[in-house]
Amino acid sequence: MRKLSSVLLKPLVISIVACIALSTVIPISAEGLNDSARASRIHSPFVIYNPSGEPISEYIYEMEKAWNETYAGKPISDAEWKLMQQLSSWTPSGMVLTPDPVVGPTRAASVYMGTNIAFTTADHAQSGHSGSSLGAYTHSTNLSTRSHYAKVTLALSGTAEAGSTTGQTFTVYGTGSRNADISLYGKATADLSAPGYGNACWEVKMEIWDLTGSSTLIKTEPIFSHVTFFGSAWNNAGGSIVSRATVNLQAGHTYIVRMFTTTEVNVGISSMNHVSDSSTSSRYSTWDQIDIFWK
Repeated sequence: MRKLSSVLLKPLVISIVACIALSTVIPISAEGLNDSARASRIHSPFVIYNPSGEPISEYIYEMEKAWNETYAGKPISDAEWKLMQQLSSWTPSGMVLTPDPVVGPTRAASVYMGTNIAFTTADHAQSGHSGSSLGAYTHSTNLSTRSHYAKVTLALSGTAEAGSTTGQTFTVYGTGSRNADISLYGKATADLSAPGYGNACWEVKMEIWDLTGSSTLIKTEPIFSHVTFFGSAWNNAGGSIVSRATVNLQAGHTYIVRMFTTTEVNVGISSMNHVSDSSTSSRYSTWDQIDIFWK
């Protein structure tokens, strides 16, 4: 099911796309900026989207104050308007962290074709970042809690992204191949803030890779994808997770099922810090169980 946040029409339209479980990003377009906004060309006050009702992060309040002091009520120039149209159609770049392939003996868990299994431990962790050298990056993983997080902050023009993941590897024993339903249960939350001419994005997905000989991504299942644009913020985006996918598994192959979180910011005009954050004690990604059920 796909749900979109309401479009906020105050003289400048701020469109926030809220893509929840089993959905994908739908970017707003230049046409989403309505005629009244074209006529008035005045910045609206900062908008904080907080569907969870939880306390709002302190830095989001700081961004609200900075935006209102710098932009709110002031005219939008032609150059700024053009940039806003371009940023409105922006979509995440889709950061990739490729796991190492398995060559030779492996310590992966054993899965026997036809026998259902549930994993509650993780043996795979990976994280990284890319983009502007002026960005601030934080990313980490914890195998014992099956959790991970990523955060990027950028104020100057450019793009910055970070990603992290935890998961479980397994080798299939039996003959031939067979379809299986793979389910991942967990939770993921994040804060996003775009207090200037830019945007911030946070994505969570389930990935299934075949690691035999080379690393091949065989299935991606979107879970959360949130984007916020100029003069707006998401507080505590995300929530509980139940993600499922059907894949064909081959005997003798080693696979990994993992939860992958990415944070990204894109700044068009240097201004204030744009933040995509899943790195606090209450904002992170974690999975509780991964099930494999044979069909």
